[in-house]
Amino acid sequence: MPAPTLTVSEIFKDKHYASWPLHFCVAIGNLGTLQYLLDKATPDVINEPDNQWGTPLHIAIYLDNGDAVDMLLKAGALPALMPDHVYKEYYTTAIGVAARLGNMDLLWKLWKHVDFETVGIESCLVEAAGYSQPSTVDALLEWGRERWSLEAEAHALSEAAKRWNIENIRFLLSRCSFVQESLDSALGQVPVQKIQTDLDRAAQSQTIKLLMDAGADPCNSKAFIHHSMIRNEPLLVHTVAYERLHNCLEAMLENGTDPNVSINAQGQTLLHYVAIAARGMIMFGRSPFLPRRGCREGAYKLLFRFNASVIRQDVFGNTPLHFAAATSDLDVLQHMLSTLPTELERRTALRLRNHRGESLLHFASGGAQIDVMEYLLSDEVGIHVDETSFRGWTPLLNALALIPAITRSSKLEAARLLLVRGANPTVGTHDGWTALHCLAMNPYLGKSGESENFVGELLSRGVSLDSRASFAFDEHDQSREARSKRGISYGCLQLHHLEDPKLYGKVIRSGLTPLHVAALHGAIDVARALLKRGADPAAEDSKGNSPASVVHVRSSSLSLAISPAVSIITIILPILGFLNTACYPTFRRNTKYSPHGIAQLGPLVVQVLQALIATILATLLLERAVPSSVTSCMLDKQWMRMFRAHDAGSIRKIQDAFDCCGLNSVRDRAYPFPGTAPSNCAETYGRRTACREPWQGALQTMALLDLAVVVGVGLVQVLGLFLSKDGSNWRSTWGFSRSVERSQHRESRRPLLIDRERDVVEEEEAAPERPERESQGYGSMNGDESGPRVVPSSVVERNNWADE
Repeated sequence: MPAPTLTVSEIFKDKHYASWPLHFCVAIGNLGTLQYLLDKATPDVINEPDNQWGTPLHIAIYLDNGDAVDMLLKAGALPALMPDHVYKEYYTTAIGVAARLGNMDLLWKLWKHVDFETVGIESCLVEAAGYSQPSTVDALLEWGRERWSLEAEAHALSEAAKRWNIENIRFLLSRCSFVQESLDSALGQVPVQKIQTDLDRAAQSQTIKLLMDAGADPCNSKAFIHHSMIRNEPLLVHTVAYERLHNCLEAMLENGTDPNVSINAQGQTLLHYVAIAARGMIMFGRSPFLPRRGCREGAYKLLFRFNASVIRQDVFGNTPLHFAAATSDLDVLQHMLSTLPTELERRTALRLRNHRGESLLHFASGGAQIDVMEYLLSDEVGIHVDETSFRGWTPLLNALALIPAITRSSKLEAARLLLVRGANPTVGTHDGWTALHCLAMNPYLGKSGESENFVGELLSRGVSLDSRASFAFDEHDQSREARSKRGISYGCLQLHHLEDPKLYGKVIRSGLTPLHVAALHGAIDVARALLKRGADPAAEDSKGNSPASVVHVRSSSLSLAISPAVSIITIILPILGFLNTACYPTFRRNTKYSPHGIAQLGPLVVQVLQALIATILATLLLERAVPSSVTSCMLDKQWMRMFRAHDAGSIRKIQDAFDCCGLNSVRDRAYPFPGTAPSNCAETYGRRTACREPWQGALQTMALLDLAVVVGVGLVQVLGLFLSKDGSNWRSTWGFSRSVERSQHRESRRPLLIDRERDVVEEEEAAPERPERESQGYGSMNGDESGPRVVPSSVVERNNWADE
């Protein structure tokens, strides 16, 4: 690769270049004026860059003006100063420019003005290794004798590898000793994503061969590829991921790299990566990987040419076939099977299970690969539709559980296929998960109303509405970027977290209903369907959290446009409503005959106050639960407020929660903020969706759950008033105190006709001892209170003295 150069004609294309007097004098060769200006200039002015090519000393070296170089060095110009704000290809020191160009006369002049204590001295060796000839590198090594550091020599080797300077690589390997880390680092510099000629590919392959012959290991090398979306993965993964780097992969395989070597801590191979890559953004959680079918096919052919195994298991027992079943169509799966030599091996491979007991059908169902599912369920293969893993997971649960980058509508299609084939929807896992729990994890599922209908279908087939399950939660609320990378992670992440919560920094919480899960994941359609069918919004999990309290926590953490006061009042309202309903009859009786008029209005005031609070809350929540221009405006204002305040924590939580960037687009006011990071959100985290839709969906879900609580409390209040309108206690009416009711009933019974032989006086004396009755008295003149009861007398109207 040739070194960047500079000519006078290029300089004078900038019509304003005269605003840099020293630079301009050097460019036009006006040494008299240059000396005059240098005599009056300060060191800062002498070493000031021009924001394009460098300092005056840089310009003098590019133009090979030795006299100007001498004048500048005498005036105090710094040969090893790295200029700020210059074009990228010109970003080096003045002595580095001389080394790039191989100008030995100027290089020697500059060398005499530096020593090994000078910061930036190694730039000359590095630039010479990248652009110049071995003679220049040899001269610098000789001038420095044994004083060059190992780091400087390693940096020079990496620069030569980056520029595919084969002669300098060969010379440095023969002249210097390099540790393994330096060789691996240099190999990681070789791949470059650009359109390559045949000469480029030949130079790249030869560079790889030289470094691998010297001991470089591509399994340990880290790639240094500009704008690569793959993070923290070995060099081999990059070479298989990008079609323009397949030439590098081929060179590595030809020079002894094992295609079945484990390239991460999970024991996965290159073929695992290619097999999982068909889903595109599923790779590494968020990074695009082999997005085009042609690129994947090229990677398959290359790996199969070097005998890559489709049944090589990782530490979890997953094979490339498992991953292909989840991400690829049937043609790819059968092509992979065709690499096995015998029919027996192919049949055995189709029935392979991983160490969790998951079959290819579990993976195909989780990936919603309909044609693969039908093939595995066919008589030719014969996998049972309800095959159960070790933790009780069936293919149906896999089909419904949340898995990144799976098309939501296809998940329902996969689930319905399994139901048609006889899958049992009532099966639950060892952790209590049901099909409803899995369904509730999906914020967006199919077309509008489709998930609601599916909820009804599952309930009609016997799935429990309020079944309880265990879930894993972050122990320290770690951000996704802070969590360690553990190779390929496929499937429902909750399943991995439940198996080993400590490994993932999780804690287990039990007792969650499907409505809890819908609230956590913002599944508005599922939450609406569950509430319509009687799900309890006040049900509590093992930590005492109800869906309503989940709404409060989630709305706060996601900066939703729901005031914390509204959420808190909604949580407290059911408690206050219960107390109000329970105490209302007693409160009413105690104040009815109060001599104070205000006290008599007490019960009415309490009821009106509760109704008013419920109405206000319902209005506020309904406004947020229904999509409208007002809701959109609130979201815009909320996001703008966080962006203007540079509230990185809040915006980052939203982006992490929904795997998105920005509000209306991935570049719209996204974190990292402009000017604070080297790349934008989409490039840093590999995300391709904006946050508005999922963020607004979460707002609607949270508002809907709160609204359901408020409406439920209101209905209980109305029912309580209706049942107590005649003064009876609501608990008796509802049958909560049946024994008390029967006792009162027995004591209140009285014969209509009293025995004539019984003394009327005794009857009258016994009457005050009877307990007071709350029911309306027979013959009462006031229907609102207990009154005296009128009964026919047993006394016969006759003269009792007549017989005497």
